[in-house]
Amino acid sequence: MDAGSLPGGILWLFDLIERARPELSYDLRHFLQISINDLGHSVPYREAIDLIAMMRRNPTSYVHASEEGWAFPVSFEWIVLKHSFDLLAKVNSESAPPEYPAPWDNADKPKPMSREAVEAALRKMNPERQTNG
Repeated sequence: MDAGSLPGGILWLFDLIERARPELSYDLRHFLQISINDLGHSVPYREAIDLIAMMRRNPTSYVHASEEGWAFPVSFEWIVLKHSFDLLAKVNSESAPPEYPAPWDNADKPKPMSREAVEAALRKMNPERQTNG
């Protein structure tokens, strides 16, 4: 199986490079000590896709922060400390204190879709298959 046929394969990689080139360049240097120009040369595309997919799951990565709409990346420890701080403030306060700001506060949240909208989207993607009402 070549990298172009993988789910989220080479087209996903090229799309990510177009959308988040500075973030990806930084993360490749910071985490892997390679250049974005090494992709497809000293780092095969298949390996690059795997490595970047893992970066995409890491909240300390600028790629992750950018793709999630976060203001900045954070560590797992930062997330625990933020929630601990908020809990401590709530327990020790007479009124509800404001939560400590998080990078995801202003991120675009997906809007819930109605069942009818989901069924219409599925029919559009696969017109041969009929949904059972």
